Amino acid sequence: EGTLLMHCFVGCSFGDILGALGYERENLITQHELEAIYDYTDADGNLLHQAICYYPKSFKQRRPDGKGGYVWDLKGITPVLYQLPLVIEAVSNNKMVFIVEGEKDCLNLGYYGLIATTCSGGASAEWQPQYTEVLRNARIVIIPDNDTPGRKHAEKIASFLYGWAGSLKVLELGVKDVTEWLKSHNP
Repeated sequence: EGTLLMHCFVGCSFGDILGALGYERENLITQHELEAIYDYTDADGNLLHQAICYYPKSFKQRRPDGKGGYVWDLKGITPVLYQLPLVIEAVSNNKMVFIVEGEKDCLNLGYYGLIATTCSGGASAEWQPQYTEVLRNARIVIIPDNDTPGRKHAEKIASFLYGWAGSLKVLELGVKDVTEWLKSHNP
């Protein structure tokens, strides 16, 4: 039907795939294109809000309006960690929880059976007290993006979790983010 469909099982974005094929995405796309929708749920898996990712890179937030549609803001929403039900289960089973900067990184670590989380808004997001409470006594590894905002965000999270987490490590990979690292270290 004239639509280009691709999927990368390592977690590459549509733009990454086009680049690998030698195409300039900007020449193919003249408007913002939906790239991903990330659901943020309560502990029981009920949708609270979504982070909508567009290409070129931009994000919008929306919440259900209770009538089958959405409101494009987060008013009245108590922020939760991404993949909250998985995080709660991992903490209760003493499994390692990785904290990364974005939802895409969480999903890519998930392909390898690892539990990862983030807070909506990336490095500019405020760490909330309820995040620390969910992660009480957890085994935590924070993997920052390899830039100044990413490192500062990781330091801020580590300072909030220090004394609350069962163990706490910050792991710098030396590449843009964990998704980039996985691309170059994929078996």
